Formats: sequence, C-alpha cells, structure tokens
Amino acid sequence: MKVTYSITMQGAVAAFGRRQVNKVLRDAFHKAGDYWGRHFLGKRFTVAGAKEYMFTPRKAERARAGSKRFQQYAGPAEKRAGKMLPFVYGGELRWGSQAYRVTAKATSKRVYAHVRLPNAQALNKMTIEHRREFYTISKREMYVLAELINREILQGLKALSATEKTTRREEW
Repeated sequence: MKVTYSITMQGAVAAFGRRQVNKVLRDAFHKAGDYWGRHFLGKRFTVAGAKEYMFTPRKAERARAGSKRFQQYAGPAEKRAGKMLPFVYGGELRWGSQAYRVTAKATSKRVYAHVRLPNAQALNKMTIEHRREFYTISKREMYVLAELINREILQGLKALSATEKTTRREEW
C-alpha cells in the first residue's frame, strides 16, 4: 500500500526542530498503520471486502454451477463455508495475518509506514497481482486513515507547542 501525503509547515510550526516534527509524524503514521491492521486487514477475507476492494474473481468463483470445476472444488468449498471467501485457501494466510508489525520512518524528504505480516508465509507464494490486491486500500479507508493522520499530527504539534512553552517559562 502506498499513500502519498504532502505536508507544508509554516509559521510557528517551522520554528520547532526537524527531529521533533519527525517524531510527531512517525507517531501519527505508526498509529495509522496500527489502525489499518486492527480494523481493515481482516476485511480482505470477507465477501463484502472483496467487493469493496474490487478483487478479480478467481477461477473457482467464475466456474459455472454445472461444470466439472465447480463440482470438484467450488461446490464443496461453497457447501463447507457457505460461500467462497477471498484469500482463504487453506486458512494459512488468514491465520498468519492476525499478527502484524508496523514500522514508521520519517526523513526530511518523506514519511512512511510499513505493515508487515511476519507469520504470513503464504504471501510469498502468491503472484504479484494477488499480493497487490491483498494490500489494496479502498477510497473509504483512505479517507479514514487521512483523518486519523491529520488528527494525530495536530494533537502531536499541540503537545509539542505546550512543552515548548513550558520549557521557555522555565528558562526565564
């Protein structure tokens, strides 16, 4: 997932040190990555999520009800689960995605967060297209994450300005 977010600092915010502002940005993006992992990662394994992310239908999903493919694979799987769930082949990927690790970095040029799934070895076996689909973000999720990042940055900068004022008072 790659989200581009441009930030322009003006006025009193530009007076803060770059290191302090980078820490605020890192914390905001770390919280956004954690929010994505807690609330949006599990939707990849639901039928509603497949529609929202516009996943391409797999062979078994495209099989007609009377065909041999449907009778061998899609029919029994649909009977067992009630419906065809995306990215649930043997359950390994769904189980492996329950644990995730978020790393956020901020430099002078860019800020980013990586969400890694250390236990999801099934991602390595996927094609590039399926892996890209797995990390897709819908427009609704993009707005939610952007609002979260905005809110966290504003709170961090307010806290930074409050600590800056208290340290200046102590120096007097």
